[in-house]
Amino acid sequence: MPRFFIQVMLLSTTIGFAQNKIEIYFETDSSQLTASAQSQLEHITADSQIASIYGYCDFRGSEKYNDSLSLKRAESVSAFLTNRGLSVTNNQIKGFGESQAQKKLSGSDRKVVLTFSQKSTDFKSRISSAQTGNKIVLKNLNFHNMSDKFLPESIPVVQELLGIMQANPKLRIEIQGHICCTIQSNDHYYGVSTARAKAVYDFLIQNGIDKSRLSYKGFGATRPLHPIPEKSEQERSENRRVEIEIIAN
Repeated sequence: MPRFFIQVMLLSTTIGFAQNKIEIYFETDSSQLTASAQSQLEHITADSQIASIYGYCDFRGSEKYNDSLSLKRAESVSAFLTNRGLSVTNNQIKGFGESQAQKKLSGSDRKVVLTFSQKSTDFKSRISSAQTGNKIVLKNLNFHNMSDKFLPESIPVVQELLGIMQANPKLRIEIQGHICCTIQSNDHYYGVSTARAKAVYDFLIQNGIDKSRLSYKGFGATRPLHPIPEKSEQERSENRRVEIEIIAN
């Protein structure tokens, strides 16, 4: 199956802010930061604004144990950042246990997702300069593998997309869903990508956006941002994405 890559405008859908995230991975049954994890965290500057620190587990162990372990992982990241002078509050720290775990044991489930924000000065200009046909990746709007279920850290992004639509009443978009990990072409894979786009479409309509301004479509894995097979969980996460195409602005 032919594969092609699209050039897109990278835009985080935060009004006044551009959100970014990193994923910190842990050893089995451990909440201790590895040397690699510490190196990742050391690159975060002291003036960064923490939005959330969410811990996760695979489904090894009991649900109660995993709830506790995921929170300890988030707390380990928080303690490391606090010791480096960053401000973190308790309500930014949560453990989700095995609630987002894949169906098979995977190291990608043993993690903390750290989301932070920085002020963005060019948000309005990017929206106003977007032309018909431009594609905009909704950064940090990610899904569980082969699912239309939003990851918890993605909820603010759909809320922010709603704000964009409300603030720009002439804006019309097509919501486009994509998956990762496979180059096979069948109805199931297209169905997942379509369901992801529809999840965003439904959220916007339920919150008052006229459906005449919206459409949605799934592309399966035919338009990856990274070559398949992906080299990391980060690449897989970015391939299973939603982006919007500007229809009118």
